[in-house]
Amino acid sequence: MLTVSAEFAEWAADHGLPLTAAPESLTALDEQLDEWANSEVGPSLGNEVGRYLGTVIVRHVPEAEWVAWPNGHPVVRLPSGNELDVVRLADHRLQSGRPHLAEVYQDALKT
Repeated sequence: MLTVSAEFAEWAADHGLPLTAAPESLTALDEQLDEWANSEVGPSLGNEVGRYLGTVIVRHVPEAEWVAWPNGHPVVRLPSGNELDVVRLADHRLQSGRPHLAEVYQDALKT
């Protein structure tokens, strides 16, 4: 099972956001992303937020699982067989404001 780094979890807790892997935490995390993107932790956010998003999906979407592409990059395979590059999605969220993490989770539930 893939999880976030201890440093990211500690940083999030210091900023009032304990990372519990509950789906509801995605909305709270989304609210912080724009501020965090401009902070000292900003460059590592895509990877860490993507790993956290993936962890929530794997824990709460039946039959979702972590898989690695041949290059070792982690993605989440959904029950439909579709694979979510959660790190890329998190990077895109940080750069453009979309998609919201809770939306990605909701879409994963539908597959």
